[in-house]
Amino acid sequence: MDFKIVVACVSIIMTMVGYSFYFRDIFAGKTKPHAYSWLVWATLTGVAFAGQITNGGGAGAWVTFVTAFISGIIFILALQRGEKNITHSDKLNLAGAAFA
Repeated sequence: MDFKIVVACVSIIMTMVGYSFYFRDIFAGKTKPHAYSWLVWATLTGVAFAGQITNGGGAGAWVTFVTAFISGIIFILALQRGEKNITHSDKLNLAGAAFA
């Protein structure tokens, strides 16, 4: 098996294990993710993944895809279970991120 594929698979497993604790806390009500933050993270990692694939990223891009996908799931969960107090500065920061 190709070493790059092994490293990519190990990285994906580590990513999923790392996020599993965050998911646990979301479902336990200990953590309330902010939807805007996770929308920005999902978008940024999605763009990074697209750039990697466009430039032949191969197995090295897989973990970026998984991170973007998980960030998207957390964004959806944040809409349901996340922080509900959205401030004016939150909206300005989201607009700034979108503009950037």
